[in-house]
Amino acid sequence: MSYFLGLLNDDTAPFIESKVTAKVVEPRRNEPQAETIVRRDKDGNLKDFTTSAETAPITYEQIDKLMREKVGFGIEPGYRPIVEQLTISDSAWHRENQGDDALTGPSHRFKITFKHDPFFITEEQKQDILNVITQYDPPEGVKNPAEVAYVVCLSDFQIGKAMEGRDATLGTQDTAKRVRSMLKDIKEDMARVKPAELLILDVGDSIENCENTPIQRTTNDLDLRFQLTAWGRILSMFISELAPLAGHTTVGAVPSNHGRNRQAQKTPASGVWDDFGLFMLDQVHEKFDFAWPDVGISWATPRMNEEIMSLEVAGTTLAVTHGHQTSGNQMPQWFSRMAGNNSPLQPARVIVTGHYHHFRHQVVCDDRDWFQCPTMDPGSQWFKGNTGEWSSPGMLTFQTANNEVINPQFRRQRVEDNHVENR
Repeated sequence: MSYFLGLLNDDTAPFIESKVTAKVVEPRRNEPQAETIVRRDKDGNLKDFTTSAETAPITYEQIDKLMREKVGFGIEPGYRPIVEQLTISDSAWHRENQGDDALTGPSHRFKITFKHDPFFITEEQKQDILNVITQYDPPEGVKNPAEVAYVVCLSDFQIGKAMEGRDATLGTQDTAKRVRSMLKDIKEDMARVKPAELLILDVGDSIENCENTPIQRTTNDLDLRFQLTAWGRILSMFISELAPLAGHTTVGAVPSNHGRNRQAQKTPASGVWDDFGLFMLDQVHEKFDFAWPDVGISWATPRMNEEIMSLEVAGTTLAVTHGHQTSGNQMPQWFSRMAGNNSPLQPARVIVTGHYHHFRHQVVCDDRDWFQCPTMDPGSQWFKGNTGEWSSPGMLTFQTANNEVINPQFRRQRVEDNHVENR
């Protein structure tokens, strides 16, 4: 059975700012309240649009079409339309004819404000990003696999995040370039190793979310729905392309701060398991069970309401947690407390965390290997503000067998030339 998955398309054209002089349509004398007005602020930026119509516009496309009909131009690039007020009236001034035989019909009177948002993209552009272009077939397995597990750590992708980088504005499309390039590099490495097991880990913060900080409303380039859609397809892409290169595949995920379902900034809706990363793992799990019913992929999450996951591959016990429970410098001490507290971390010899947006490998508490994963997002102003350094985007992979770590690699890509570096 074939299974269709989506890849992020990096050919989506960016917005180009334009300057258009607003047209103001003068009201008819017999319709004093039915005027159509476009206003700009003192800098000439689009401010609001007020008019009436038989049907109230709801979508971006409907608002854009109505503006073109009323004032001769549509929504300018870099502006997000917001319907601010809406009234329905059947007053006489809405009549097409003013005689005794005039018919009165309802009219929607509304005001639309425009929020300057250079990262806003339309539904059509979102579909370009999420274009379904690749078909995969179930894997047949690997002949004569090596008795090692190949571990791929997907950490802090924060899909939907856009920000001012060192050289340019970076966003989801740049993350997509890194994903494709690094996936190709990992496939070549796995084809050489031929591992008996593959472990794909969502270490957390797979999406940016919209309710962690107020600034996300202006810096995100995807809303929550398309963040989840894009992440589901990215995770599916890793599984579909890497599973055929290993004997058996396990996919796991842990809860995280950006993944947490929130009612408002910093306000969790419920417990730690109410997490979008875990939710998307469930969705991908169901799709692969349907598409590849005979492959037998394993799926792993922490125990109910736990944030640490423990699992065993190729004779190695790993503990995985996002790492937002304590400060970065206090991690080794936190590991020691958890290891002595009957937590899932206790039996682990290899620990994997994310959250702090830079790569780190250290031996901690009783000879355990601790890997802190690098980020895959466009860049971290938070990390730069706290450390004065820039966090290089990248991914961590390593092999393991019998509690030994083999060939850990920090895979980095320079976005400007699409070159992947391994360290």
